[in-house]
Amino acid sequence: MLEALFAHDSASLGAFLDEIQAAQAKDRGFGRLFEEGISRWTTLLNGMYDSSHLTGAFYTRHAFLVLVASAVLSRAGMSMASVAIEPVQHFAACFPWLDVLSESRKIIDEAVKKIELPLHDIFNKVYPLVVSYTTQHGSGEYYTPVSLARLMVSERFVPGMRAIDPSCGSGTFLIEMVNAIIESALPLTDKTKSIAAIAGADKNPLAVFMAAINLLVTLRRAGIDGAFPSLYLGDALFPSEPYAQSDLDLVIGNPPWIVLGGIENAAYKERLKRLAIDLDIYVGGKNASNLEIAALFFYKFLDRLKPGHWVFFLLPNSIITGSQHDKARVFAGFDAIHAWRFSRQPFKIHSICLAGRKATGGQHFNYKFPFTLVTVHDVDGGEPSFTKGGCDIYEPGTINSGSGNKPVGAIGRLIPADQKKRILPRGKSPYAALFYKGAQIFPRTMFFVDITSRFNGNADECAVIKPSKLVQPKKLGRWNFLPYEEGKVEMKYIHKIAKSTFLVPFQLVQCLDAFLPCTFDANARRLDLVPDSLLLPAGAAHMGLLQSAFSRNLKPGAAHTSLREIINYQNCLVNPRQMAPLKVAYNGGGSIVKGALIEGNVIVDYSMFYCPVSSLEEGHYLVAYLNAPILTESVKLVGSTGFHGSLRNIVKHPLDFPWPIYDPDDPVHVEVARLGHKLDAATRSITVENHSTRIGGDDDEKTRMKLQHSILGDARVKTTLDDIDMLVRQVIEASQKEKR
Repeated sequence: MLEALFAHDSASLGAFLDEIQAAQAKDRGFGRLFEEGISRWTTLLNGMYDSSHLTGAFYTRHAFLVLVASAVLSRAGMSMASVAIEPVQHFAACFPWLDVLSESRKIIDEAVKKIELPLHDIFNKVYPLVVSYTTQHGSGEYYTPVSLARLMVSERFVPGMRAIDPSCGSGTFLIEMVNAIIESALPLTDKTKSIAAIAGADKNPLAVFMAAINLLVTLRRAGIDGAFPSLYLGDALFPSEPYAQSDLDLVIGNPPWIVLGGIENAAYKERLKRLAIDLDIYVGGKNASNLEIAALFFYKFLDRLKPGHWVFFLLPNSIITGSQHDKARVFAGFDAIHAWRFSRQPFKIHSICLAGRKATGGQHFNYKFPFTLVTVHDVDGGEPSFTKGGCDIYEPGTINSGSGNKPVGAIGRLIPADQKKRILPRGKSPYAALFYKGAQIFPRTMFFVDITSRFNGNADECAVIKPSKLVQPKKLGRWNFLPYEEGKVEMKYIHKIAKSTFLVPFQLVQCLDAFLPCTFDANARRLDLVPDSLLLPAGAAHMGLLQSAFSRNLKPGAAHTSLREIINYQNCLVNPRQMAPLKVAYNGGGSIVKGALIEGNVIVDYSMFYCPVSSLEEGHYLVAYLNAPILTESVKLVGSTGFHGSLRNIVKHPLDFPWPIYDPDDPVHVEVARLGHKLDAATRSITVENHSTRIGGDDDEKTRMKLQHSILGDARVKTTLDDIDMLVRQVIEASQKEKR
């Protein structure tokens, strides 16, 4: 297959790079052509990619692609020079020195002749190889398996339709529509008209180049001349020309999978935000940055679509589950929504196929959503295949009223109708106002420490520290490094931190140590940030080192440039409730809701929410509720889910059910607290029995999950959790009745 030419050990690629190097060393004229080309290429792609991605290696990969594309055209009896498609010529013109590489051209021509080219998108698997992971992720570009595109096209496309793929990539959907026309029984004149009725657009010049080559080869194979789909280089969300005509019959494709917060260009991000507001799908506040750009594509073409016709996209699953899309799920302007869910996820991001039909009048949308199961089949040596199966009905977990002439303002996550009755009754818990977000101790490798030794300084006890082995730097991003090897600080700046990484049902297994420029006031029971000028010598020197490392790695235009601002974001570090002697905390994300009682001077980090409690009994009462399986099941059905359908963002969803404040005079509350205390003791014993009183090293996640499975699989725990489940529903239902 063509993608083999782009492998790191490819002989063709190796010969190409060697000939470039030799030509640069031998001929100054070649060097000038190369610099001229890379300058033109940088200008062409500057609006598409961050400038840091536009490297020489990226440029030469694109040049190699152009040579391969030339060989593909030559094999089909065409040449690059004869292609009268403006975006193709603009992209090819970025490599004026390619004609000099005669030996590479011969090698690539011979290699392409030996390859059996597929009848579908010939660049489908090449595209990820000519774009780095960082570049691909930063622009939300993910290729579509051909068999899935074919299934989607066969579902909605009929030859003769005016159809557009507004983010066409290398042309996967366009080729499948063209193939459907070619294979139809239409006479040749109608086939040419049908082909001309198709359009594709993309803001990436590389993508439009590959789509054009794909279409040229496909049509030449079929012997069709004089007809070609319309191809546009531009942003379909903000077109500079009216290429997306009205009266469209179908909008289909795989729009970019990137959230608003992932857009680096501030001006473009603001334009997207304004568009989301104009389309009435923008949810502000904490959800604003998580809005999928793909949701904008779903709505953008609605006014250009004929009534009764469809938008059909491959989308991130958060469109149907995430609270950031509560307004998008109102589906204003549509009168039917159909979805495909996968038997297993074929992508690295949890995904679905979503089809929306433009309303033909003022019909009432009943908010019943057919979800068809699409089975994913493994194919030896190739990408998976897809087949449609049975259908289930999904319904909104919640429907919130709108205002004015809009009867519906927001729609909660879509869930299977037969599971809806299992959700606990909804309603805000009074504890919601009493739980607080933990402190943002970030970047983690700067603050979490291992203490290797202690010694007495001039007047204060000091410690020798190293970056904690239990908190690893991120593999990707700006903070994938250790800022120092060893340091010295005063012990008064070392604090105990609770992280959800070390949380299992009913137990916080251990705390971590962290250096923070603050001290604990025992009388006032609060943390005080210490100004740099008042830090003791060792702490001041270490904080200065961290701030320098932080400043050097900040992205341009960062809103917060001070480490102090970061770690005390929204005053979450110095919140006086952090130092409550007794508090309950639960995880803000993960596969299940887990809660534990925390005693002593422990700071809760941003991976958890916490609530001070006035007694051990209240603490056990709250912890029992948070660990109840029925709560996790209910939160799973109303909260966002991750890759395998597990919980992703728990946040304050556990408090979206009316769990009442602990009443020591209520016998049911007291019984819940007793069972919580019982399981606190039982899980503590299980932790000791499993030799898991510390979780650390390279297998910390494996150790934690093993302990968690031991706890939840223990007969004592399972029986008591069943009792807690029964009481939790009883307490919440009683609380609801009182409010009525």
